[in-house]
Amino acid sequence: METRMDAKRMATTEAAPEETTVCPACHAEQSWSDECRRCKCDLSDLRAMWHTIRQAHAACLHHLRQGQLDQAVRAARLHATLNPGAKAPRLLAACHMINGNWPAAFRVARPRTDD
Repeated sequence: METRMDAKRMATTEAAPEETTVCPACHAEQSWSDECRRCKCDLSDLRAMWHTIRQAHAACLHHLRQGQLDQAVRAARLHATLNPGAKAPRLLAACHMINGNWPAAFRVARPRTDD
């Protein structure tokens, strides 16, 4: 069962980093900065990771527009690795489909079961 804090964290990870973040140490919700306003935790690595995630997403879309399908798949894979939320696997699956790799698209898009 999802707790309220988990839902808040998930919503924050799907939001743009310019809006808000949640400190991983004390769970304070705040505007993005390099330091938590409450516990003074260093958030610069978290901010750098978000920058890398956004760059990978933008690179994927750029490569798709340019018809550079292999590079788009690589960028989507990096994006999905760093941000395994609901949207990232769909982007990777779409790249595989556009590239004609249907089995890979199915593997990525298929919901995981823990049987």
